[in-house]
Amino acid sequence: MLDGPLRITSSMVRKSWLENGPGSSNDLRGSNPFVQVSWDEAEKLVADELHRVRAGFGNHAIYGGSYG
Repeated sequence: MLDGPLRITSSMVRKSWLENGPGSSNDLRGSNPFVQVSWDEAEKLVADELHRVRAGFGNHAIYGGSYG
């Protein structure tokens, strides 16, 4: 599985979200291109989003479990 065809080899972010932040250009979902970012940048983006959601909506707004 380390070299499996479905393995993610680079982190990607939707272009409009990266340029304009959360809630931007939702109408482009599915057609907006993704751009590659470093793993360090991806980790910072995720941490910042978790902080934003927790600060704005509380811990209960973050689902950290699994459906299966």
